[in-house]
Amino acid sequence: MKVAKEGNVPDAKDWEIVTLCSKKDKYDTEGCGAKLEEIREQDLVLMYFKGSHVNHYYSAVSCPRCGKYNRVGNTPETKLPQTIWERLDTDKNERAAIFDGFSDR
Repeated sequence: MKVAKEGNVPDAKDWEIVTLCSKKDKYDTEGCGAKLEEIREQDLVLMYFKGSHVNHYYSAVSCPRCGKYNRVGNTPETKLPQTIWERLDTDKNERAAIFDGFSDR
C-alpha cells in the first residue's frame, strides 16, 4: 500500500513532551517544580482513580527528583497519540495500574 497524502496522525516514535512536576488538582500533592523534558512512551505509567461506578485510567510520569506522579496526556500540549494510549491502556496494564488515592465512591 502507498500513502498518497499524509494524514494528521502524529508519529508516535517522535512523540515526546515537556511538563512540570506540579500540583494538578485540589487532591494532588504539591510536587517539586522540576521541569521534566524528553518524556517518551516508555516513561509512562497507567494510573487510576475510583469514580462513582468505574475506575478512570490516565497516563502519568514519575518525577525522578521527588517521585510524584504527574499526569500527561490531559492537555492539548501533552496529548498522547492514539497509538500510544492504545498500547498503554490494556487489560494487563489496567490490572497493574497505580491507584492515585482518590475515590468518589
